[in-house]
Amino acid sequence: MNGKQAVYLDFDGTLFDSIPIAYRATCEIFAEAQCAPPSFEDYVEHCHAPFEVFFNSRGVGLSKDELWIRFNREVNNFEKAQFFTDVVPVLATLARHQWFTGIISAQQEKTLLHHCDKSGITRSFSAGIQGDIADKAAAITLLREKHELPIQNVWYIGDFPSDMKHARAAGVRAVGILRGNHRAEKMLRTAGAHYCVNTLYEFLALAGICGGD
Repeated sequence: MNGKQAVYLDFDGTLFDSIPIAYRATCEIFAEAQCAPPSFEDYVEHCHAPFEVFFNSRGVGLSKDELWIRFNREVNNFEKAQFFTDVVPVLATLARHQWFTGIISAQQEKTLLHHCDKSGITRSFSAGIQGDIADKAAAITLLREKHELPIQNVWYIGDFPSDMKHARAAGVRAVGILRGNHRAEKMLRTAGAHYCVNTLYEFLALAGICGGD
């Protein structure tokens, strides 16, 4: 049996400390449309691809392309956001243990590549970087099949309930990452998280790579 293992990761809020900025941008789009902004809890639980469904159902009648234009205009200060401090050392540890690692995100791929290139970590993702993904379950399955990995050897880490639902739909291990937001744990577990961790270091321990050895 193939002993290789893989972990695929969400981007915003999982690897990149951008959720506060993204939420503020979302609220600005609602304000421009003269609509009441969503609560942060509503945003976390329900704002996922296809994003236009979330906005349209709350009174913001914009198309997918229009939403991305507005969103990208509002998040110019994404340049101020950074990768969480555990990202680089954990990716290095996983590489030493010959894990496949990849990004599967609904964020625009050009944004993912820009920030990964800027931080010099693009090559750290041996399974590649995929953006503009609405159906993460299908993307996870395709990567798993490409590397001929048994389902039990694949993990997906994300910070939103939708991430957990997609991981479950793909049949892989769903890991919710809290990043200090412990109020989200119930939401993530309800959505199907097998495990919840606060950092990627805790994921290493969960995966049996204790101490980053």
